[in-house]
Amino acid sequence: MSDIPGIASRAVMVVLSIVVLGGCTGSPVAETLTAPSKPSASAPAPAPTALPTAPTAAPEAERPLECADLLSRDALDSYARSGWLATDDLYERSAMSGGMIAHFVDYGGLLCQWGIPRTDATDIYGASPINAAQSKTHQAELVAQGWEMSEQFGGTVYQKERVEQSGHESFLFLDDHWFYITSELAAFTLLIDKMAA
Repeated sequence: MSDIPGIASRAVMVVLSIVVLGGCTGSPVAETLTAPSKPSASAPAPAPTALPTAPTAAPEAERPLECADLLSRDALDSYARSGWLATDDLYERSAMSGGMIAHFVDYGGLLCQWGIPRTDATDIYGASPINAAQSKTHQAELVAQGWEMSEQFGGTVYQKERVEQSGHESFLFLDDHWFYITSELAAFTLLIDKMAA
């Protein structure tokens, strides 16, 4: 009975020797304990995962032009001091009557009016892109209606006297834009600059 502890200690030594020597000989047991498992031929290898990236800020959308953008601050202040207000139904009225100026909005531009409420005192401004076919069509219509044509501001101006009030109404066709005013011709310069910006 006194020999049992010695047997037990020798058995422990044998087991430890097997484990230590097994690690040195490249046994399958040692490989399973130290080497990563290899995927089997039937199982697909895991796809590498992408590292998260910081969200990118969306580019700031350009603010579309508004009627107040077509005029200078001085012109807007002058209208305000004189009691002239911007109206918002000119496009609808022009479209219903078949007016050419409704096309400024149809072509992606602006058609704006300032005036004294309940009077015929108004100023109208229009500006938009225009393609060659549209430009040719509208210029032919103006010639057929008897508008006076001249070359100014680097383009072609059509002008006639206003029916409802004194002054003129004018169109300017300039490259891939067209403009409309019922004020002084010099206003074309401001409109051209605003559309080019």
